[in-house]
Amino acid sequence: MRLNLEHGINDCQLIYDTYYNDWACLKNVLLFTTQQAFIHKKTLILPDLYPGELASDILYEEVAQFLHDHKIHQLIAIGPQLKSHAEKFQFLKAYFFDDVATLLASQLLDTLYKNVVIVKGGGGYNLSELLDKIRQKCHDAVLEIDLDAIEHNLNFFRGRLSKNTQVIAMLKASAYGSSSFEVAHFLQQCQVAYLSVAYVDEGVILREAGIKLPIMVMNPSPGSFNKLLDYQLEPVIYSLKLLKDWKNFIDGKGIHIPIHIKLDTGMHRLGFMEHDMDELVYLLQCMPNIYIKTVLSHLAAPGTRRHDAYTHAQAKLFQQMASYIEKKLGVSILKDLLNTAGAQYFPEYNFDMVRLGIGLYGFSKEVQEHLKIASTLKTIISQIKEVPAGATIGYERKGVVQRPSRIAVLAIGYADGFRRGLSNGVGKVWINGKLAPVIGNVCMDMCMVDITDIEAREGDEVIIFGKELPIHEMASALNTIVYEILTNVDERVKRVCYKVLPACR
Repeated sequence: MRLNLEHGINDCQLIYDTYYNDWACLKNVLLFTTQQAFIHKKTLILPDLYPGELASDILYEEVAQFLHDHKIHQLIAIGPQLKSHAEKFQFLKAYFFDDVATLLASQLLDTLYKNVVIVKGGGGYNLSELLDKIRQKCHDAVLEIDLDAIEHNLNFFRGRLSKNTQVIAMLKASAYGSSSFEVAHFLQQCQVAYLSVAYVDEGVILREAGIKLPIMVMNPSPGSFNKLLDYQLEPVIYSLKLLKDWKNFIDGKGIHIPIHIKLDTGMHRLGFMEHDMDELVYLLQCMPNIYIKTVLSHLAAPGTRRHDAYTHAQAKLFQQMASYIEKKLGVSILKDLLNTAGAQYFPEYNFDMVRLGIGLYGFSKEVQEHLKIASTLKTIISQIKEVPAGATIGYERKGVVQRPSRIAVLAIGYADGFRRGLSNGVGKVWINGKLAPVIGNVCMDMCMVDITDIEAREGDEVIIFGKELPIHEMASALNTIVYEILTNVDERVKRVCYKVLPACR
């Protein structure tokens, strides 16, 4: 049974499946929802359940008790069976409708606001129009995120870490283009130790979505300090100026938010240099109430073996600088050096914490065969047309067909993240088990592909990247990296996270 999670209208979180509407399936869905620890009130939209071995009266008595135990705030019931047992649901706000059409006509769905809306499908009721009503986005281009794949990848990396090494899950750039708070809720359930974001605004979104895990902010600024405090986010301090700004901000406030110290050991991006150590320690000694949670650094090239000597030199310098801070302050501090690639090649430097980023989503050339791809970008064929030999396709007439051809117009373009550099055969998509080359220039909102040798119809699914068509092939064609492809999938593309729950039948 596939359970889907996506953004709904009015800041709602939508959770739904349309598999099989019996009592066992409903329990699985509600248990999963409870495990996510959402903070918003929960509304259940439920059609009549399939009859099972239980008598109707006993069945709905058990359902009512389960809804009570799992803190369902509101029930929107569809069908005569539920309506006949309305008295069992008096403990919550409940509405009863004979059918979906009556519910839609009532405009009750428009009143949902900042709810977790659970839609349990099946039961002979067509809920597609209802789901369309409460979805935030209806774009035909969809980025699907497989939560089971993320869990598999997390467990794979955990199995290779030292027993006491904790995981920091990187959720910057909306969880590498996926969907930050659905993924964050799931990782919270998976008991990672920390979440990490690039900027304060990303952390605020997670807190407002109910995330309770510690969240470190890699690139804070003085203008964001109040939000750091309000939302209990932990800054990574990387320069003398930023540390002085933080000191001035917290003086006299009795603030005890942990901070993290970033050291530059050779990446030469953010971080304290070795020659900053004396002044850094002096400033920290002038802040007796400060709590340094971790000392971290960033390896420049852990996945490039010809730079191994440089990586070892970085690790040695990191240990020296961290030990100097500990000795001068008389404290023991958690240490964090490795990212996904570093954890594969340099396990001797696991230390206390490891940052897992793109590896969680199934991308790490070092161990690719052990990972599961979590992200699939797909769209549909909007139109198919037949054109004669010599016809030109698209802007500037850049595409020219050499034979009578069938051309499919796809609902995705460069505004969605399907880059213009994929024009004229550079890019390919996967349609019904075959590759179809892009023909002509990629447009802003659509593109065209040649399907002359492919059996396809309008409305058919098209894979842009995923298990069938690895994303690294697109990255290679564009002379870029997987990170850029993932994070360039535009916000207007609908995100749908999903998890496969145990079968109910």
